[in-house]
Amino acid sequence: MRHIIRFIAMILIVLAGWVPPPQLTQAANLDTTAAHVFGQPDFTHNTANNGGLSASSLNSPIGVALDAQGNLYVADHANSRVLEYRAPLTTDTIADIVFGQPDFTHNTGGLSATSLDNPGGVALDGGGNLYVADTSNHRALEYGLAPVKLYLPLMLR
Repeated sequence: MRHIIRFIAMILIVLAGWVPPPQLTQAANLDTTAAHVFGQPDFTHNTANNGGLSASSLNSPIGVALDAQGNLYVADHANSRVLEYRAPLTTDTIADIVFGQPDFTHNTGGLSATSLDNPGGVALDGGGNLYVADTSNHRALEYGLAPVKLYLPLMLR
């Protein structure tokens, strides 16, 4: 079983496009102090679902991915969900979208096209599609890009 999960995770990484590690000269210049924290109110707390199950809490995050627009995706394993943070490095660290649950206050695993059960990893491809290893359901899911809707203001004369 463990080998199957690792195999799926490796496929997801390949689909997302492997990025080589930074050159040694670049790595020497990396800051070793974290700049942001997700799932906790600050750097000194570590309680699962701190403050209750919400868009601000995590319980055993197991994988992360970042898309080209700077949106962060976190596999929140024990809450059976994936959270999307829209441009969190320039806004806030509160999740904006939840995958696998009806809202931010539920964490029941399920088996359907809209539910997850202990996701084990996330990856993105070049087209912006999200891939999730749905570990306890023994499957991998693809979430395609939502169709773009253009709303024009009604102009009256």
